[in-house]
Amino acid sequence: GRMAGGSVQLQAAGEFYGTADARINRGMLRLLMGDLKEGFADYRWRWRTPHLVPRPFRQPEWDPARDPPGLSVLVHAEQGLGDVLQFIRYLPLLVARGDRVTLEVQAALADFLAPFGATHHLRVVANGDPLPITDRQIPLLCLPRVFHTTLESLPDGVPYLFADPERIARWRERLGEGFTVGMVRAGNPSHRNDRNRSLDPALLGPILAIPGARFFTLQKDPRPGDREKMAAFSLWSEVIDVGPELTDFHELAAALAALDLLISVDTAPLHLAGAMGRPAWALLNHPPDWRWLLQRDDSPWYPSLRLFRQSRAGAWEEPIQAAAEALRRRVLEGEGAV
Repeated sequence: GRMAGGSVQLQAAGEFYGTADARINRGMLRLLMGDLKEGFADYRWRWRTPHLVPRPFRQPEWDPARDPPGLSVLVHAEQGLGDVLQFIRYLPLLVARGDRVTLEVQAALADFLAPFGATHHLRVVANGDPLPITDRQIPLLCLPRVFHTTLESLPDGVPYLFADPERIARWRERLGEGFTVGMVRAGNPSHRNDRNRSLDPALLGPILAIPGARFFTLQKDPRPGDREKMAAFSLWSEVIDVGPELTDFHELAAALAALDLLISVDTAPLHLAGAMGRPAWALLNHPPDWRWLLQRDDSPWYPSLRLFRQSRAGAWEEPIQAAAEALRRRVLEGEGAV
C-alpha cells in the first residue's frame, strides 16, 4: 500500500512540475513576443520548477495593490548579476510610494550599488550579511509583474548607474588614443545557456580585422584553451587584455565609461553598459533570451544598445559579420567627423 501511495505522490509531483514548466515556457514565449503583462504573470511559476528554490521568508510577499505605503520591504536578488543590473530600475518606484526599501544583492554587486542606494534612499546589503527585519519581501524579478509592466510603461530612466569620475579618468589614460572597443566573448560558465551564448575567440576575426579601431578584451577569466586559440590567431595578438585589471564592478563601470564601444555576448557587462547608457552592441544567440524580444535591433530596456542577431541557432557568422560592417562604418564616420 505504501508503495502505491508513494507512486501517487510522485505522479502528482510530476504533474505539478509539468504544469509549472508549461506555464514558465508560455511565460517566456509571451515575454519574447513583447506581451510583458501576461508573460510576467506566467513567470511567477519559475519558483515551482526544479531550477529555482524559493527562500523561506516569514514575512508575506509585498503587493502594492493590497499593502499600504510606508512599509519596510526587502527586495532580494534571485538570479544572475545581469538581472539585478536590469531590474533595480524598479526600486525608486517603491521609494516614491513611501516604502522603506532594503535591496539584497550578490556580494559582487553590493559595494558597487551602494551609491545607487544612497541616491535613491534605500539600503543595499550583500547576500549572506544579516538582513534587517522587514514587513514584506519580494523577489526582484517579481517587480515588473506587480507594477503591471508593458513595453510602453517600463521604467526607462536610463542612465541609472554611474562610474566613479576618478576611475574613468584613469581608464581613459590606460586605454589611450583612437576608437576604443571593448570585447566580451563569454559569460558565466555556470549559466544554463552558456554553451549557446558564449563565443569561440576565432569567430571574432571579422570584427578584429577592422582597421582604425583598437581592441581590448574585458574577459575576466579566460576559458581553458582560449589562450592557445588566441595565440594561433594573429589578429588576437593586437588585442590588449585588460581583464586582470577589472578587479570589481567599479573598475568595469569605469572602463565601460572610458571605452567608445562595447561589443559583447549576452552577459552582465552588456547590462551594465545599458544601465549606464553607454554604446554597446549585443551579439545574440538564437533564440535569444526573452528580454531581447524578437526581430528588432534595439531594446526598450536599454536605449544605448544595438542588437545583432543570429537567424538560426549556432549561426554566429551573421551577427559577427553585420557588427564588423557596422564597426567599419562607425570608424570611418568617426574619422570623417574629426
